[in-house]
Amino acid sequence: MKQLSFIGTGKMASAIAKGICQNSVLDCDKIIGTSPGASKDIFHNLTQIPVSSDNSDAMNSHMVILGFKPQVAEQICRSLRPMVKEQHFVSICAGITLDDLQEWLGTDKVTRTMPNTPLCVSKGAVAYCSSAGVNQEETALLHKYFECSGILARVDEGDMNTITALSGSGPAYIFEMVDALAQSAKNNGLADDVALQFSIQTFLGAAQMLSNKLGSPEELRNAVTSPNGTTYAALENFKHNNLREVLSQGFQAAKDRGDELSRGIK
Repeated sequence: MKQLSFIGTGKMASAIAKGICQNSVLDCDKIIGTSPGASKDIFHNLTQIPVSSDNSDAMNSHMVILGFKPQVAEQICRSLRPMVKEQHFVSICAGITLDDLQEWLGTDKVTRTMPNTPLCVSKGAVAYCSSAGVNQEETALLHKYFECSGILARVDEGDMNTITALSGSGPAYIFEMVDALAQSAKNNGLADDVALQFSIQTFLGAAQMLSNKLGSPEELRNAVTSPNGTTYAALENFKHNNLREVLSQGFQAAKDRGDELSRGIK
C-alpha cells in the first residue's frame, strides 16, 4: 500500500511531489502518480515517482491528492466513488467545494487546498480547510507533506477563493512584473541577461527584507524614496496610472472566477 498518491500529474501535482521528494519526506517508491495523459511521463522524469495510466492504481493509498482540472472534477470523483474506503482525499482543484467533494466521492474525509507552484523550490504557500471526517493524524500528515516546502495555514472555506487569487495565481503576477521590468530595461539598452537577472534579484531581495521583518511594505518603500528622486518619480507615475487599482482589479477578477467555478460555471 502506498502512503501518498496523485490522481492527475500536471504542473501543480509535480511541484508538490517534487518538494516532498527533494526534502526526503517520503521515499519515491511510497508514492504513485496516475494520469491517462502524457503529463505522467513529465511527472516521473521530475520526481522519479512511479506512474500509471489507471486511476484505480492510486486508490490503494492513505492520502490521495486530486490534481485534475476543475472542469472534470465531478466526472473523475464519481468514477472513484466505488473504490473509496478510508482514504483521505486532498483536492488541489480550484473552486471545488468541500460539499461537492463529499457528495461526489461519498466520504467526509476530504480536504480542500490551494497550493502554489513555488512549492517546487520550497517557497510555497498553501491554505486548506477540511471536512469533519478528517482526523488529527491525517491533518498532521497534511502538514508534513506541505510544510516541508513552504508555509501552510488553515482558513475558513469562505476565504479559499481569496487565497486562490492571492497566492495561487499570485506567482503569475510576479512573473508578469519581472518580465515587464526586464523588458523596460532592455528597451533602454541594457543587455538581456543583465536586465532579467537584476529584475529577478530585485524581487528576491525586496521579498527577503520583508520576510526578515526589516519593516512594513510602507516603511521599506519610504526608506528607498528620496524626495523628488528617481524612485519618487516612478511611484508618482504608478499613482497617476492607478497601478494599485489595476492590481486590485486583476486580483478581483481571479477571485470572481474562483467563485464562478465554485458555483459550477464553466
